[in-house]
Parts: sequence; structure tokens; C-alpha cells
Amino acid sequence: MSKRKCLSLEDRVKVVRLLESGRSSRDIASEFGVGIIIIIIIIIIIIIIIIIIIIIIIIIIIIIIIIIIIIIIIIIIITIIIMIIIIIIIIIIIIIIIIIIIIIIIIIIIIIIIIIIIIIIIIIIITPPSSLHHHHHHNQHHHHP
Repeated sequence: MSKRKCLSLEDRVKVVRLLESGRSSRDIASEFGVGIIIIIIIIIIIIIIIIIIIIIIIIIIIIIIIIIIIIIIIIIIITIIIMIIIIIIIIIIIIIIIIIIIIIIIIIIIIIIIIIIIIIIIIIIITPPSSLHHHHHHNQHHHHP
């Protein structure tokens, strides 16, 4: 029994030592393995994060570019609309000025015509009879003596 116990103890010690050495080597291997795995995982995570960041940056840049393009388009459209409005206003103003000028000219012409007509009428009404009469009278007077 004691021999068996000794043997069993020796065996146990050997087994424990083997197990310990095994464990230690396994531990080292596993530590290395785990370390490598962790490093790989970290690298993968970092790469994924970098990729995500790059994607986000690209998306942001694209969005910014799109916004800038939209703003530029809006500005162009607004400027075009404003230009069109300004042109229309200028055209309207020019047309109004032309119309006003035409009206003024017409009024002036009408006034001139009216004045001329009035003068002619006045001349016809007042001067010819009196002048004729005068002339006639004068002639008669001249003839009489």
C-alpha cells in the first residue's frame, strides 16, 4: 500500500509536473495566441474604425459638396431670377419713359396745333374783317378826295 502510495504519489507528482509544464507551455502558447488574436482583433477594429471614419469623412465631404452645389445652383437661379426681374423692370421703366415721352410729344403737338388753330381762328376772326374793312375804308377814303 505504502509502495503503491509512493508510486501513486510519484506518478501524481510527475503528472502534476507534466500538467504544470504542459499548462505553462499551453499558457505561454495560449497567451501568445491570445496576444496575437487580441492584436489582430485590435488591428481589425482599428482598420474598421479608420474605414468607418474615412467613409464618414467621404460622406460628409460628399454632403458638403452637394450642399455647396445646391447653394451655388440656388444662388445662380436667384441671380438669374433677380437679373430677369431687373431686366423686366428696366424694360418696363424704358417702355413707361417712352410712353410718357410719346404722350408728352403728342400733348405738345396737340397744344401747338391747338395754339396754331386758335391763332389762325383769332387772325381769321379779328384781323381780316378789320384789316379788310380798314383797307376798304382807306381805299374808299383815298378814292373819295
